[in-house]
Formats: sequence, structure tokens, C-alpha cells
Amino acid sequence: MECEDKADYEEKILEWIKPFNPDMIILSGYMKIVSKTLLNAYEGRIVNLHPALLPNFPGAHAIADAFNAGVDTTGVTVHFIDSGVDTGPVILQSEVKVDPNWSLDELESAVHAEEYRTFYKGVNKAAEILSRNENL
Repeated sequence: MECEDKADYEEKILEWIKPFNPDMIILSGYMKIVSKTLLNAYEGRIVNLHPALLPNFPGAHAIADAFNAGVDTTGVTVHFIDSGVDTGPVILQSEVKVDPNWSLDELESAVHAEEYRTFYKGVNKAAEILSRNENL
């Protein structure tokens, strides 16, 4: 899809999504900062998976950042997105205990395994929250 800029890209996403009339948008591996074009259209209804225990280690290199910081615990966060970078309200978090002998690859594998276990629970919880019109 060829786009002039980020706003145009997100407008095209909105055009594609509109016929489905979704209650919620779920991001996993999207790796782009969502701008106001998409955010305003689905405010409070976009869910993201992040490979760290937010607010620790926001951004694109969370697992490597946690590894380099030498933490003994990291994890996974499912959260609603807002206009910040990984700053939206937390829906669910799950911890990963870090073995001090792990390589970065081993930590990545452990965090990704926890993502697989946690993401569907977080999405289900987000759906429950949205169905009750609750705020976090």
C-alpha cells in the first residue's frame, strides 16, 4: 500500500477496518507508534502487547533493554494504547523470572512464550472491560 504519510497510511487502515465495525483493535507485533488519526477513531479501544512489565522498558527494544539492565524479573504487559509510547492503561501483566545465566536469545524465548500464554487473557479482559464501559 503506497501512502503519502503516516496520516494517509492510517486513513487507509480505517477505510479497510470500517466495514467490520470492530469493538476493539488488537495490535501484536505492529511496531509502529499509532498517531491521532487511528487513535482518535478507536480511542480507548486499541489493545497492545508489550514484552516488558510497563512502565519499565517501553519502546521497540524492551527485551534487550531488560537484559542489558540485568533485571531479575521482566515480563509481558497487555495495555490499552494512548498517545504516548507504551504509556496506556495496563490491562494485564505477567512476570518472567530471569535466570542470570540466560543469553539474550534465551530471555527472548522465555518472554515470547509468556506472551503466548498471556495475550489471549489480556484481550479477553479488555473485551470484558469494554463491554461494561469501564475505565481502568
